[in-house]
Amino acid sequence: MKRVISLVGMIGVGKTTIINALTKMGYDTLSEDYIEGSRNFPCDNRMILSKWAYIANWFYRVEKYFLENPNTTNLFVDRGVIEAGIWTDNCKPLFEPVTISLKEFGLRGYEFVNICLKFDDLDMLQERIRKRLIIEPERLHFNEGNPQFLHDLFRSYTENESLWDLVLSTQNTCTDEICDSILNYLQMKDLK
Repeated sequence: MKRVISLVGMIGVGKTTIINALTKMGYDTLSEDYIEGSRNFPCDNRMILSKWAYIANWFYRVEKYFLENPNTTNLFVDRGVIEAGIWTDNCKPLFEPVTISLKEFGLRGYEFVNICLKFDDLDMLQERIRKRLIIEPERLHFNEGNPQFLHDLFRSYTENESLWDLVLSTQNTCTDEICDSILNYLQMKDLK
């Protein structure tokens, strides 16, 4: 069985920090830069059309990683394929085909786990995002400086919490605690 553990969640909640910590701990990871090809798709990143490019690239990069690393059993991925629906203006059209694709991959020996990292306070999160945009202004291209977009995205993640296997708040929790919670959750799944 090849298990893909996607760390999903709002912009700025700490997904990359957790992926980097898991990498340092020796776990197999795919950082967010694996989606560069779909980022360059020439349209607004909220459009369904741009999400199809992301979805195809996500599945391709995950399978490619396992093919190139045949001894890998657990792969932690920065962002998940189900998230594509969260990022569109009307997310519902993407959930069914993505779910079908996940089932198809399941028949090929893949298991998918989605762990959502979240902030409870949108104002605090927006301030964190604002500070990051000073350092990484290229993120403006992805609507990260748009307060209405951030509000809508925050609401969409909150309204769709049932999609995730586990939800962890990163707001007042250190990186080591979050990593421990994730690894303990996976260990409990293995015991079932």
